[in-house]
Amino acid sequence: MHVLVIRFQVFVRRAQRVLLPFLLPFFHFYAGHHRRKPLRVKLHHARKTRPCPRHTLLMSDARPYAVTMKTHIGGAALAACIILLTGCSGSTQAASTSPSATPTPTPTPTPTASVGQYASIIAENETAWRDYEDKIVDCALASIGTKPLDYAKRTACRFTVQTVTVTAKTAAREIRQLPKPPAEIDTLVTRTLSALDVIGKNDATTACKDTESDSCDAAETQVNGDIRLLTPVLDAWKPYTH
Repeated sequence: MHVLVIRFQVFVRRAQRVLLPFLLPFFHFYAGHHRRKPLRVKLHHARKTRPCPRHTLLMSDARPYAVTMKTHIGGAALAACIILLTGCSGSTQAASTSPSATPTPTPTPTPTASVGQYASIIAENETAWRDYEDKIVDCALASIGTKPLDYAKRTACRFTVQTVTVTAKTAAREIRQLPKPPAEIDTLVTRTLSALDVIGKNDATTACKDTESDSCDAAETQVNGDIRLLTPVLDAWKPYTH
């Protein structure tokens, strides 16, 4: 708005410099003619005589000319005023209609998931993961046993290994599908994903198609070590899952 006012002032000054040289001669002529006419009338009244025919003729000839010049001068002055007023009106309208500032778009807030959404995924699988860790020693003893009961336990442990790897992979995927976690659990979510990814990458589902194979035994041993890294993370979730 301040810039528009300055531009309008510059426009008015330029218009004055351009129009005044052309209008001043007409104004001087009109002012001089207007001053001379009353003197001539006073002179006639003072003498109380009628002007001579020649003088009357000159005055009668001069009056239409004076009226004509007065009309031209008045028209020129009116035209100058119209030009100045038009420029003023146009500048004022432009100043009033021009936008003051471009509106700043409001940033869209990033959606955030609640703590309960994350905690529910952990709570759903926590019991199974802890049970697996609690039975690591029993499964290890069953893997070297020769009794029929050892064989049954060993087979059950090998199926449990596959279940743990699948649930860890599924839980990690579900966590990543949620919006950004609250700042309160941001670090904890990162730790959880790191522990789950290690277990989820285990190929126990393929290696343990034959539960008595060495590859299945190696996969189980690997999960036994990785599950111990998940336990501290589960402990950190307790304030939110219990």
